[in-house]
Amino acid sequence: MPFITAKEGPPNVGSKIYTVQYFDENGNMVIRSDGSKAWRNNNPGNIVYNSRGFAVRHGAIGSAGGMAIFPDESTGRQALIALLKTADYQKLSVSDLPEKYDKHNATEY
Repeated sequence: MPFITAKEGPPNVGSKIYTVQYFDENGNMVIRSDGSKAWRNNNPGNIVYNSRGFAVRHGAIGSAGGMAIFPDESTGRQALIALLKTADYQKLSVSDLPEKYDKHNATEY
């Protein structure tokens, strides 16, 4: 059954990393813990969450750690592809893209 909503959950005992709680239409819960933020959120692009923003329009079902949670990795990947196809990203050079894209994650490229 697909997940219809998700939210940030408390860290596991002895951890400082939040968990993500996924819920299906029957209220059944699956918890993701440990791993990367991108994995826990099904958000390979670490797309930022805004309740009326891009991520919601592309299938986000909640947020955790300021990032969108998608119901599955495929939806998250498709949202990333859609983001990179927007005019804001298409006009960037290859060297300018990391600076714009990674304002929140401080990833090394």
